[in-house]
Amino acid sequence: MTVGKIMPPVFSSRRGAEIIALRIALVGVVAFFCYHSVLWHSTNESSSFAVYAMKIIPIVTLIPLLFRGGIYIPRDRGFLIFNALFALTFFTSIITAIFQDYFSLFYFIADLVGFLIFWLYVQFGYMLRVKYSYEPKDISKELSIFLFFISVVIILGFILSGGQKVSIPPDMHFATVFLFLCFFLKENRLSFLATIFLILLVSSAAFLSLHKITLGGVAFSFIFLVILFLRKFSIKSLVLLVGIAMLFCAIVVSYGSNLFANFSVEINNSGDGFQGSSANQRISEALLIYDDLTKSSRLSQVLGKGFGAHYFNSGIIEHYPQYVHQGHSTPFILWIRNGVFGVVLFFYVATLSFRYLFSKTTNSFILSASLFYCFLASVVDLYIYWGFFMGLGTGMLFGQINIDNKSRKHID
Repeated sequence: MTVGKIMPPVFSSRRGAEIIALRIALVGVVAFFCYHSVLWHSTNESSSFAVYAMKIIPIVTLIPLLFRGGIYIPRDRGFLIFNALFALTFFTSIITAIFQDYFSLFYFIADLVGFLIFWLYVQFGYMLRVKYSYEPKDISKELSIFLFFISVVIILGFILSGGQKVSIPPDMHFATVFLFLCFFLKENRLSFLATIFLILLVSSAAFLSLHKITLGGVAFSFIFLVILFLRKFSIKSLVLLVGIAMLFCAIVVSYGSNLFANFSVEINNSGDGFQGSSANQRISEALLIYDDLTKSSRLSQVLGKGFGAHYFNSGIIEHYPQYVHQGHSTPFILWIRNGVFGVVLFFYVATLSFRYLFSKTTNSFILSASLFYCFLASVVDLYIYWGFFMGLGTGMLFGQINIDNKSRKHID
């Protein structure tokens, strides 16, 4: 089996500018992620340049295509509601920032741009599905390349670090769930052996990354596929799925059983927290944000504190400054920065993705399941701001819903 069969060529004259730009964006993310990993494992220092480059490279390649041939204005109600709610959230977050007690121009601009970029990714995803008619099976080819290289970098990082936790690119979970569902639902063009190889490679990388959410994406894919296969029973597909799962578990038990402790989340002896510092930090952040907002004005509780908002740290998180900007839980970050409108926007799309998990069309199932897991992961991680895959998936799901609705009307 050659590498050429696993990875389709990066450029093809038969494809449009949209897919070429998407490929350049994904290759760029891989390149800067590789640079960040090498620097981290050699100097034990993170590169802000590499982190922001991973966020910016999709912008400079994808966003110009939005305005190619004029601005595309959708007319379907669900997407119009999303855009209206986003606009309301965006402009109120600019106004409320004026009243902040602790204001930082840098973080104000960073949040404003990051939030706006997410919206632009959503528009690109919608156009990709509706205007240019790209289906999940077309995108799966690009994600195959992306996850192949990302997985290799993660595995090498794990080896070079001596078995330590390694960094992962943002939103990798969406790509993993998306690709696995495409594989098992036959929405890809890779050979059988190449598919098995890539599934095992990505699953191994998810395990060796020592990130619970990343490995959870693999488990989520398998669970939903089992449910789907039980609904539409297929001996061949179910045997293949169970076989791969058993093979992966055998590899893990044989060579990585000592790493299982990294994925456990247990209550500490005093009963007031967890043994893992990562889980405790996320919970502490959420409690601090809640405490800060409950002591703020009613206006801040409803509309948030605006872009660049900080919350007060009374010393609960020792390595954080007194006024903290960063956080992990998306709903809580949206609440303090964007208020109730931001939280409603989050749950509007989350509810939509859950609803279409039960759709009868394969495309809707793939897009909604991938996005729904992103929303589950967003409870403990931040994806809305600068969210490349999450924005792309949101737009494509809205586009797919529009296509499904038109198909039903045509049949009626």
